[in-house]
Amino acid sequence: MGTDDASPKDARTVKATKTSFRIIGELKRKSGAGVTEIATQLDLPKSTVHKHLTTLQSINYVVKDDGLYRLSLGFLGLGLAARSHFELVDISRDPLQKLANTTDRTTSLVLLENEYCFHAIRFSPSSADPLPFSVGERLPIHATAGGKAIMAYLSEDERRGILDRVTLTELTDQTITDRETLSEELQEVYDRRQAYDRGEYIEGLRCIAAPLTGENQRAVGAITVTIQTSEMSNQTINSDIGTFLGSTVHSIETRLQSQ
Repeated sequence: MGTDDASPKDARTVKATKTSFRIIGELKRKSGAGVTEIATQLDLPKSTVHKHLTTLQSINYVVKDDGLYRLSLGFLGLGLAARSHFELVDISRDPLQKLANTTDRTTSLVLLENEYCFHAIRFSPSSADPLPFSVGERLPIHATAGGKAIMAYLSEDERRGILDRVTLTELTDQTITDRETLSEELQEVYDRRQAYDRGEYIEGLRCIAAPLTGENQRAVGAITVTIQTSEMSNQTINSDIGTFLGSTVHSIETRLQSQ
């Protein structure tokens, strides 16, 4: 019979969490299973399996019927939440590519995860310089146009919760590090429905973003266009690119509403 001890190469992981998901995976493959069956299949002590199942049951992710355990509908909510992100990526792909072609600039779909944001997909014309961060890389929400566009269109409680957790780290001379100043800017973002990064995350890069909103005008993401700092004036950004950006957001939101 196996044990639940961590090996040296797992030193940076939580073995208990991995064990829980092994058990969840086994339950997924079966319509119902008992402690002994799962322990035998996974080569784990029965006491370990029982503790994990009891914990999952206490937080409503597993139910017990006639001595057999099965996954609860709690996983349905998680699946729907993940699916909504995938749907948004699929819906945004073509309009985002068109925006990149029209503006000849790098365009991205930005999503929120806890107190960070990240580029979920990105399109860059051949003339654009590569960005110094990767798709999927965590970005500071307070210093990026996409992050500010999303924050401005969250509920007051959600926004306050993020600001309570995040550290307003100074990344460049332009980074906003004062909470009151940031809150005032978020109100401006809400009023004009556009956010700007004026070299606040990386010197030499500017960005304009607009929120993507769903039900109750809550942000589900943002669309961004990245610009070199010396490349254009504020007037050009506000008029030309801002107009194309607004049309792209409208197109994506219309597709979202039809789903």
